[in-house]
Amino acid sequence: MNAAESRRDLFLKGAQSYLNAVIAIQALDKEAQDICRKAYARNAASLTSAMGLEPAEPEDARYDGNDDAGERGVWLGISRPAQAGGCLFYVYFEWLPTEGDPELSAVVWLDLNGKRFRDELYARLRGKNRTCKIVAEEGENFWGLQLAAPVQPDRLADADAILDNLLSDWCAYCKSIGGLKLNRT
Repeated sequence: MNAAESRRDLFLKGAQSYLNAVIAIQALDKEAQDICRKAYARNAASLTSAMGLEPAEPEDARYDGNDDAGERGVWLGISRPAQAGGCLFYVYFEWLPTEGDPELSAVVWLDLNGKRFRDELYARLRGKNRTCKIVAEEGENFWGLQLAAPVQPDRLADADAILDNLLSDWCAYCKSIGGLKLNRT
């Protein structure tokens, strides 16, 4: 087989594999986002009350952290505005690479527009409940509060319930400090 034939075979066989992979990725995106959207809808009244949010429809969200900086992982879910000042609230599934199978977590994330605001909310939550599982996260250009729960491969069918429990815990933590009052800028 010469180089031209080898290249032709690569493109012909590779194209079908590539298309199959793209279709599978799109199906996974949709399924994960639908699970997150439904969990948000089931908990919307409690969330808007506990966080001080105006009603809003969530949008699909996807982040692929496979960049040049060595960050790896993907998250799929939904987001919605949480404050006029630019805060966003996310519900998503996160896959992080490990030695074996990827590690999967269900995550609730409040992306805040400043470190000071994040630290104030975090201090109030921890001051009220030292066992609060919400953690303060910080990156190069973001500050947020995160509540996460691992999803074991043998419990994937329970993803809805895991998200509902996570959102319920999030609401309870927020209510414990009198709400987040995010509708105020």
